[in-house]
Amino acid sequence: MNSTDLTPSQRLSAELFDRGLVPLAKARRVRGEPVCFQPDPMQDQGSYFSRPFTASMAAADFERSVFSTPEQLIDGLTAFWEASGDGDLSSLAPMMRKIASALQKEAVDQDGSVSVFCYAMF
Repeated sequence: MNSTDLTPSQRLSAELFDRGLVPLAKARRVRGEPVCFQPDPMQDQGSYFSRPFTASMAAADFERSVFSTPEQLIDGLTAFWEASGDGDLSSLAPMMRKIASALQKEAVDQDGSVSVFCYAMF
């Protein structure tokens, strides 16, 4: 493989966009729904920013549950999409799992080690 070849995760990511996101966006447009984000500023909104509830942060503000595996992240996104009324985005989860798996395999294959057949110059 040379540097211009796409990795499996890159090919799968392009497929997620082309076969997942684009059809979902087209279906939303047909139904007259916003695709995902408003393309134009909302004229009735004074600002997209809001004042914080507190002026300082506490240690508890930094303690959050995190996703320790890609599967947990994908499950969390799916649950969020379902709860927020974007259940159609949940159809992307299987492809996201394939991408996560490909990335994990690539990380093992590309661990940064130098081949014994390569002369390393320092």
